[in-house]
Amino acid sequence: MLPRHSNDLLKHLEDVAEYGCTVISKKKLIYWYGQQRLTVTIWRDIQEKWGEILESIPGQDTKIPLFAAGGNVNDTNVALVWGEGLTSNGKWLKPVSDWARS
Repeated sequence: MLPRHSNDLLKHLEDVAEYGCTVISKKKLIYWYGQQRLTVTIWRDIQEKWGEILESIPGQDTKIPLFAAGGNVNDTNVALVWGEGLTSNGKWLKPVSDWARS
């Protein structure tokens, strides 16, 4: 991943921390990581970067999960949502940590 792509992803994750959500083109994510599909490695990196964002906010609970929607094959965008108090039954939103284990 090029530094400018990493910075763009971090900006999206900062938007999630500040506003609660962001949307990223699935094609853009795949391009940034040099892959042909969203892989476990991509989700792990996003999860790691989310942890870095939370650690940079003074007094912030670093265990707040990041949720994603749109990580499936037919989706064109990925929505990332700040998950404080949010639960998922796996139908639409899925914790990024789950995508990272797949």
